[in-house]
Parts: sequence; structure tokens; C-alpha cells
Amino acid sequence: MASSKAEAEELIRKAEKCLKTSLLKWSPDIDSAIGFYSKAALLYRNSKMPKESAAIYMLIGDLYAKNGSFFHCAKSYDTASLLFRDSGDFDKVVECVQTAGKLLRQNGVPDSAESVYARGAKSLEGKLPEQSAKFYENAAETSELEEKYLQAADFAGQAARVWTSVKRFDEADRLLRYQMTLSLQGATGENVQLAYQVCGKAVVALVVIKLYLEDSVAAGKVYAEALEKYHFGETDDSSAVAGLLQAYDSFNSAASAELVRLPTFRNLENEFARLARSIKFPDNLDDQGDADKSCASAVGEKDQEEEEDIC
Repeated sequence: MASSKAEAEELIRKAEKCLKTSLLKWSPDIDSAIGFYSKAALLYRNSKMPKESAAIYMLIGDLYAKNGSFFHCAKSYDTASLLFRDSGDFDKVVECVQTAGKLLRQNGVPDSAESVYARGAKSLEGKLPEQSAKFYENAAETSELEEKYLQAADFAGQAARVWTSVKRFDEADRLLRYQMTLSLQGATGENVQLAYQVCGKAVVALVVIKLYLEDSVAAGKVYAEALEKYHFGETDDSSAVAGLLQAYDSFNSAASAELVRLPTFRNLENEFARLARSIKFPDNLDDQGDADKSCASAVGEKDQEEEEDIC
């Protein structure tokens, strides 16, 4: 490792020399400098020195930018982001992903930008969740520009999930509504039913958030809007949500607790499923027996039919 480090440092000195100018050398030799820096970065990388390697890749990216090679600049910053991730420097990950993603979008390579944003978002979920959510949204916007609406909807949903994990419910609301809109745009041809299902999951998640915030009126409005605009009535989840809203408004905590154990809520992304289990249902002092049956009736017959189909 010591010899590799010394070799890398020598290559860096050669690269720096290439960039110097003099009376007889009016312009820097950028191509040669990139070559030397690239070899040094690889040596650092192979020697398990990711932070040093990442710093060199950023230098390489800046040199590519001076040469007008913005795609290669972006790819260098992308590589640096992965190395900073491995070294635990997540602030640098953010810087590199922002630079790489912006350059790729500006230079007509949205597919690569989308991948950079998505990878960066995933790596930051546990360390910098707010920035992770922003990168998922960047990925969604990039996919939308390419008219890849269902993929964009998935990224928007991931952003909403991360915002929910840090209790930023206004942001989660905005992203879930964005997911619904994108899903509807993607409801064409053979993707119609899939789009309705994706949209339906966003509706369920948003209803869960509203009930968690003890705002059943807002939850009811989400449900009504979904029936009117987003074909929610054509999904398997519609009856379960209707039953939950009825149970909640009837102050039927027993039926509500039973309903949130249905697959509609249990199979949500973990953050939304946990939220559903944490909803504080209002209690009714009256006898719950008949109400339990009434509130569950919206889903009971459908669940029975599904079980018969399976059999």
C-alpha cells in the first residue's frame, strides 16, 4: 500500500506539472494531466483509499469541464460520489450528485441523470433523509421529462416515503399527489390497470397520513377526489379505505384496528404501514358489536370473494 501511495503521489506531481504554464508553454496540457490523475485515482481506489481517490476524480471532472467534455465531467463526479459514500463523507456525496445530475440533464443525458439521482437518494436515506427525498424528486422530474410517467411516479412515491419517515407530512402530501398525477399520465395502452394500482397506493398512503394527523375530513376529501379523478373505485383498495373511513367517523376503534390489518394497509411501504398501525382511533362508549359488522361490510364481501377465487 505504501508503494502504491507513493506511486500515486508521483503521478499527481506529474499531472500538476502538465497544468503549469511558462513563457515557452502558453497553455496547460489538460489531456496529459487527466491521464496522470486517472492513474493516481485508480491506484488510490485499489489501495482502499476511497476519499483520496474521490478527491482526484473531482479534479479530473473539473479538467474535463475546462475541455468542454461535460458528460465525462459528470461521470467523474458520479464516480467520486460513490467513493465518498464508501468513505462516509455524505456531504460530499450530496455535492457530487448535484453536480453530476445537473450536468447530465443540461447536456441531454436524462437517463444517466436519473440513475445518478436515484443512486444518490438511496445512499443518503439513512444519513441525510431530507436530501435523499430531494434527489428522489429530481429523479421523478427527470423521468417525467422523458415521458416515463410510471417510473417517475415510483420515484415520487419513494420521495414521499422518505419524507414520511422524518414526519415531514406536508412534503409527503405534495409528493403523493405528484405521484397520483404522474400515474394518471402513464395510464395508456397496456399500462392502464398498473397505473391505477400505483395511483391507488398513493391514495391509500395519503389517507393514512391524514388519519394519523387526526384529520378525517381531509382523509375523506382525498378519498372523494380519488374516486372522481383517479379511478380509485376501480382498484382493489377502494372498499378497504371506505370501510376504514366509515369506522373512524363512527368512533369504532375496534373495527378500525381490524381494518388496518387488511392487505391494503399492511402491504404499503414500511413507513406508511407503520403509520397506519399508529393511527389513534377515537373510541365509542356505545356497544361496538353491531357497528363492527357495519363498518367491515364494505370490505367483507369482497374479501370473501377473493378467498373463494383463491380456493
